[in-house]
Amino acid sequence: MVISLIGKQKGGQPVDSNLVIQLVNEYGDQLYRYAYHMTRDEEDAQDIIQEVFLKVLRLKRLDGIENISAYLYSITYNCTVDFIKGKNRRRFIKLFSHGT
Repeated sequence: MVISLIGKQKGGQPVDSNLVIQLVNEYGDQLYRYAYHMTRDEEDAQDIIQEVFLKVLRLKRLDGIENISAYLYSITYNCTVDFIKGKNRRRFIKLFSHGT
C-alpha cells in the first residue's frame, strides 16, 4: 500500500500527509521498538519516532527512495544518536552548573 502511494507522488510535490499516516501505521511500532532498544526509555523513544515522521513529512519527495524501510531505520538511528548525544550534553552541563 505504501509503495503504491509513493509511486503516485508526483515529482517535486511535498510528501502527502496521507502517505506519512500510512508509514506510521506500517512502520511506527517497529521503529519505536528500535528507538526504545537504543534508549531504554519509553518517552524518549516516542519523542524520537515523532521526530522521525516529522522529518519525513518535511521531505520534498520520496519517489527516489528504493527501500523505504531501510530509509526510515536510518532516520531513526540518526535521530536516536542525536537525541542521546543531546541528552548526555544536557546531563553534563547540569552536573557542572550545580557545582558553581
